[in-house]
Amino acid sequence: MSAGEKRRRLAVGGICAARLFLLVVLAVVLAQPRAQDDQQSGAVRTGKDPAEQGPAGERSAAPPETLSEHPSGPFDRARLAEQKRRWKEALETYRSARQTAPDDPALLAGESRCLLRLDQFREALAAAEKAVAAARAPAAVSTEESAARGAATAASVTLGGEALVAYGEALIRAGELERAAEAFSRAVETTPSLAHAHLGLGRMMIARGDVEKGIAELQRAYEIAPDDPDVLFHYAGALAQRQDAAAVLARYLELSEGEEEAQRESVRATIAFYRALGETPLWLLQEKPARSEIPIWPISKTPGVLDGYAMELKAPEKAAERGKRVKERKLRCLLDTGASGLFLSARAAEGIALRSLSQGALFGGGGTGRHQTSRGLIDSLSLGEVVFRNAAAIVASGNVDPLGRYDGILGADVLDSFRLTIDLRGRRLVLEDPEAAARSGAQARGKGPSDRSPASSGAPPVRIWRIEGQLLVRVGLNGGKSALMMLDTGASRTVLGLAAASGLDGIGRRKRSARTYGFGGSLEKVEDIEGLSLSFAGLKPKSLSVVGIDLSSRSRLVGTEISGYLGLDVLRDLSLEFEPGLRGLSIRGR
Repeated sequence: MSAGEKRRRLAVGGICAARLFLLVVLAVVLAQPRAQDDQQSGAVRTGKDPAEQGPAGERSAAPPETLSEHPSGPFDRARLAEQKRRWKEALETYRSARQTAPDDPALLAGESRCLLRLDQFREALAAAEKAVAAARAPAAVSTEESAARGAATAASVTLGGEALVAYGEALIRAGELERAAEAFSRAVETTPSLAHAHLGLGRMMIARGDVEKGIAELQRAYEIAPDDPDVLFHYAGALAQRQDAAAVLARYLELSEGEEEAQRESVRATIAFYRALGETPLWLLQEKPARSEIPIWPISKTPGVLDGYAMELKAPEKAAERGKRVKERKLRCLLDTGASGLFLSARAAEGIALRSLSQGALFGGGGTGRHQTSRGLIDSLSLGEVVFRNAAAIVASGNVDPLGRYDGILGADVLDSFRLTIDLRGRRLVLEDPEAAARSGAQARGKGPSDRSPASSGAPPVRIWRIEGQLLVRVGLNGGKSALMMLDTGASRTVLGLAAASGLDGIGRRKRSARTYGFGGSLEKVEDIEGLSLSFAGLKPKSLSVVGIDLSSRSRLVGTEISGYLGLDVLRDLSLEFEPGLRGLSIRGR
């Protein structure tokens, strides 16, 4: 499996997308801004990073992977409740045990894990920080206390490693991905026998574009703990054969009773899709020119208000009679870096040759927050001179755009094997084959968008984190606060999560009385926010009027805190140049 196929398996058709069974269309443009039902929060920073304070002690902490059904002490009872996904019961037991051992790092780490599962991630992060600090203490747990836990405490796992893993997991959820990667790296160094240390490190490596190394870490996690539900969930997306991935996910379902039902439903849908698809490779490039330039054009509802950019794809029409020459049908699609894969309206799908494979559901958006979808394959799909075979599509039960301005949405991840330039000012999409460029050297690169202005002051590329198909970048907000935002060419205006807004100074907030719509229906808890100061990639800070929405559901499902969407009010005059694999981003035309 090529690197490009691995990226697409992980990000487009793989288990990363399965958690949300695709959040792709939560990128639909709103009548004013675009938004979805969710909430969010700013990044949490609490002083010096415990992961930078040196290695943890080498004293025994965590019990074995599997505990007896008849645990002998509170620590064992808490761990057994964890394994059975009874998070509240486990949390109460850990806290009860801490009444006699308040600084026990293993109890603090367990408390952090349970709080995280209950989506109390700020409290989880605080508990994990205490666990890391306690594990470094010379006498974290007495011999008597350790013995009182029972034989389970004889496992050869260090307190420091377990604490660092809990810390890393809490940092991921808080949106502190850079610090999380450091914590997991330290945990692997100090405690290589911990499956979740390798799991966390592998996830962070894949998220920042180190796919091969990340898959190796996921493999190591699986070798250590082949029946750990969290390991199974993420490991499935790294497997080369879908039948193997389906088997791993089926095992996950057996072991994850009590897990959030939306996630289990999305896994069942992914298993059905994998089995229907077999080993058919997706998004194969049948025609890959060295360079292709595709026009994009603005779309709007209100004159002077830019809602997005559309482009034209072509797919074979549904044949009326066998033997007749098949015509191509044009599909107008929104170019949306906030989406993943290809999403089509029911009407558009009815008019093209699309093989239906399986049913599923989309979680998020407006209305009930759950929307029925189907998945299928388009044998041939053209974007300019670029031709894909076996293009996977998710089909809505109705329209994608209520106004009918476009037929579908195309995410940037479909194009990640190219050096991708989205030139919003020049209204064009430029695709360059990096292999062809390497063969022809500077001459081929010189034929790229030569009218691009150089990146300001030779600034290095902006790091992109790809989490569950979302392209996330770090931005600065009022008062120097740092947060993760989704890079979103499908959003007419920048969106700020309400939880992030609650921690900012100098902004004005007003609840919106008029009904606001996202994909699937109306949205609750919408605000108009004034005075947001936003800095990104060395651009001069802008004072923006933005839309505030509840992003908590989206953040929870993605697994990291998303503070908002970076929309066209910031991006519209720029050219966005993505490295192959969407690993980094250079900004042009500042």
